[in-house]
Amino acid sequence: MPIPTAAAIAMRLTDRPCCPACNGHDWSIRFRDLSDRLYGSPGTFEIWECTKCSVLSLRPLPADERLCYPPEYYAYSDHERGHCSTAAQLRRRAADVALPRLWRATFVPIPGLRSASMSALKHRTVADELRLYSHAWSRSLLDIGCGSGQFLIGARRLGFAASGLELNPHAVATARLAGIECAQGRVETLCADARTYDIIRMSHVLEHLRDPVSVLQCVRERLAPGGVLALIVPNARGIIARVFAEDWFQLDPPRHLWGFGADNLVHMLDRAGLAAAGVWHRSSPRLIYFSFAYQLLGEHGGVGPAEPAHEAFRTCAELAHRLDAASQGDTIVVLARAREVV
Repeated sequence: MPIPTAAAIAMRLTDRPCCPACNGHDWSIRFRDLSDRLYGSPGTFEIWECTKCSVLSLRPLPADERLCYPPEYYAYSDHERGHCSTAAQLRRRAADVALPRLWRATFVPIPGLRSASMSALKHRTVADELRLYSHAWSRSLLDIGCGSGQFLIGARRLGFAASGLELNPHAVATARLAGIECAQGRVETLCADARTYDIIRMSHVLEHLRDPVSVLQCVRERLAPGGVLALIVPNARGIIARVFAEDWFQLDPPRHLWGFGADNLVHMLDRAGLAAAGVWHRSSPRLIYFSFAYQLLGEHGGVGPAEPAHEAFRTCAELAHRLDAASQGDTIVVLARAREVV
């Protein structure tokens, strides 16, 4: 397909005149004729790149975003509620008593107690993530775009007052059945909420939002004094994204409207009145495997890749570890705080 003419480009850019990170107006085409390879949504899409800061932007925007998120979307999955034996129920109750104490002990400045507590929690991915950005005094947590509440269940077991906000009604119902406090609505509904939180988490949410700067400004107002915002996003500037190009699984058109790297995300946070306080690389072996699968399978619209076999997963886990250590991970966590007004 030929490169569009300058006039055609100008016309197509009128729906997205400003880059959310640098406020720039100049874009160049990066990928064209992309389809929804995961769920088979209709239409073809293009990815444009800001010539100043390299933010990626989807064109055109989906006319009805709800059609892009089928019931089988991963974040909306039901919790497993199989029958538990009496012994298993007793073990779970004991764990519910012990886990908050173990979590608090990880902040105690006694090396032996701290390391033992961290070792006891090492297989709990929720605790592993929260250790990146939680403080000893952190208690209230809001998970924006919480899906069916899997992360919130783990946070609540650690002793957090954990609640969620989710747009999909089925996912909200699933979270509530699990005992999670979960409101239904868009992120913008937070602007009318007077509550504040020690931690606000947005995991794989920012890249789905049409106006991420406005949302970040709203979220900033909901942070308690000293509170933190934890953003987890695909790393569009990482090695996996660059090597796999249009086969990068986390490009994910038409659901991902934006692609960020740590550098341009920090600029966008600044525009929203937030200051970046830390960046970590935490790649998912499973997502890296899916990029390999996309490249090997070729173009099969609506046919997502199968789950990785044990050996493939182990290989991708080793690759993920090496990429994260080199600060080139496929997924990044960016911590931000409200910027002080001078």
